[in-house]
Amino acid sequence: RTALREQEQSVRDQICALAEQNSRFYEIVSRPSLLHVVATLWEKEQLSEHIAHLTSAYVMRLFVQASYTRQGIKEEKYKFMPLNSSERAYFMGGVAAFMASKRLSTITARQLNGLIDKLIAAAPAAISKQISTMAREPDEPLRKRLTDPKTNSFDPVEVDRVKTDVRTSGLLVDDPATPGSFKFGHQSFMEYLYAEVVAEQLQHKASPRARAILTATTTDIDSIVKSPVSLSFLAELLTEGDQEVFGFLNPGSLYSESDEKELFAHRLYITTLNILGLKIVYGRMLAFLVTVSSYKGGLRSWAFIIFAFFGVSFISVIDTMLFDGKLSDVEVIGYLGIIIYILMLSIILMALFVFIFRIERRLQLWNHICVRLEIPDNVLHKVVGTHYLPWNRGQPFKYLLTDKERSGVFDIQDEDSNKEIKSDSAT
Repeated sequence: RTALREQEQSVRDQICALAEQNSRFYEIVSRPSLLHVVATLWEKEQLSEHIAHLTSAYVMRLFVQASYTRQGIKEEKYKFMPLNSSERAYFMGGVAAFMASKRLSTITARQLNGLIDKLIAAAPAAISKQISTMAREPDEPLRKRLTDPKTNSFDPVEVDRVKTDVRTSGLLVDDPATPGSFKFGHQSFMEYLYAEVVAEQLQHKASPRARAILTATTTDIDSIVKSPVSLSFLAELLTEGDQEVFGFLNPGSLYSESDEKELFAHRLYITTLNILGLKIVYGRMLAFLVTVSSYKGGLRSWAFIIFAFFGVSFISVIDTMLFDGKLSDVEVIGYLGIIIYILMLSIILMALFVFIFRIERRLQLWNHICVRLEIPDNVLHKVVGTHYLPWNRGQPFKYLLTDKERSGVFDIQDEDSNKEIKSDSAT
């Protein structure tokens, strides 16, 4: 209640009363950043009427969209609108993906300008059209609007206007501790936007927006496992279509809750493999082998053994040739042939294991999301196929994550919980 002292009395009373009655709502507002967002939107978005669908991701999305809309209204008032709301969301998603995947809390003006240039170059024409038909916003493709017809290149003045729009979007603020740098008004904004990009890529592999952002920022979606808060947002975003399963069981459903969770885990598993471009039959077989081998230390260790054997053999032969002088030419050629064979085999295996490593990381992402959603281990065994192994029956699914990752995955700390949210969105 003390944290809400600047809010209307009625807002304070309603939020506190609901938090006492609803444990899921209490979990949302227990984080200072989300408490501020909920209080800001409580009356404007009539959140009290949407409690059944209220999640951290839902609240954050409303707040971010309100920020984009407010920025558009401000620019329309002054007849200064280089970006529409969809394009603004594209750039903020790009900045968030870049910073979150690189573990940055701030971004310098030089980095930001360079990133915006890359995002402009990668911007798909489709994002300019993704606006309301009622909105009085430009919908001509961004790159076309920025191009000077006389020079057939981007107009520097127009590009600078875009950069100004991104910097003043309401989500980025100046970092007083590092002059000339920017940061998100709150860490949660960045973590949510990053999760939004990853969710879009997982759900819509052909999404031009997500693909452009990931390419321009050189971001691998697997890196989201390093951000527990982003993982939480991602899990909620991926289950928005399955809310009757995760906390809102539909009384009319033909399936039990456990069956529904298994269906979701299976769909997510297939999506995870599809995004790698694998045919599902081969993908599942390879994923099964990768999963099982991960439990025994990983297949990549065999490549290391082969390389080590090659190194020892090579040194032994050279040493013998130089110092013993007892090998005949035929024996030397034979030894060299064996070494070349081992070397070629090692290179082939290492190339294969680079791909296998990608599969393993993607499966770890799937496992992280499932653990986050408290999907039972027996379901995970069934989805992957490891339940066919007799020694796995009744055992935890401990193939892809360490015990520390499995036990600590729910310990989400609000890293900036004591920081003031400094954004014009808060006003």
